[in-house]
Amino acid sequence: MLRTFAICVFLFGFPLIACTQDDDAVLSQFNHEMMRADASRQDSLSAVVKWFDSQEKDARRRGMKGEIDALGTLWKLYEKHGIIPPDAPPALSRQQKAYREKTLTAYENAISGYTRNGNDKLAAQMQAQRDKFRATIKQLPYGIWELRYFPGNVRATTTISGDLTTYHVDTVGRKEHGRVELEPDKIVIHYSKFVEVWASPDGKELHVAHYFPASDYPAGHPSHQAVGTRKRGQ
Repeated sequence: MLRTFAICVFLFGFPLIACTQDDDAVLSQFNHEMMRADASRQDSLSAVVKWFDSQEKDARRRGMKGEIDALGTLWKLYEKHGIIPPDAPPALSRQQKAYREKTLTAYENAISGYTRNGNDKLAAQMQAQRDKFRATIKQLPYGIWELRYFPGNVRATTTISGDLTTYHVDTVGRKEHGRVELEPDKIVIHYSKFVEVWASPDGKELHVAHYFPASDYPAGHPSHQAVGTRKRGQ
């Protein structure tokens, strides 16, 4: 399959107001760092596409239609949100992380440079661009999570799979399969009887709002809150 991907074009330059020679130097350095970051992004994208194509080729060789369909779902998730499948080689995630860090570093250096020069307007422009880039970074907490609800002392284990399905088992005997929806700063898990909203600012600890019955979401108030930690060994 020929995979296509929308390539973002970085606007390295900004309209310079009351620009000084020092501001020119900051912008020049920013453009240089962003070009390096974009080259790293292209390498990351190429590696991910190569992995998807190899997986599809192997699935077709074995006649596994279900695997091909699952790969299609995962590709759409990557194409839209930049989320790499959990069973992909770790090197792919490292490459993606590297280009993101280079991009953020370029913004941070420019913000600092303009601030030192006393050009707060350009510093604010860079901050806005940095925040916009950060908002595009999605982290999906794949794996097994152990949740502790309050009030009360109910505990549960929830597994998030690569195809955005979940399996929830708690200490009061409920067993539920759910589906995940991605939103800009959270994920929403829909079960038959309840809804949960997960946020994981650091990718390590979860903050969970539990809505029971499911009809209480989104207009109502959570019936419970929970905190979650990734199961050891994950």
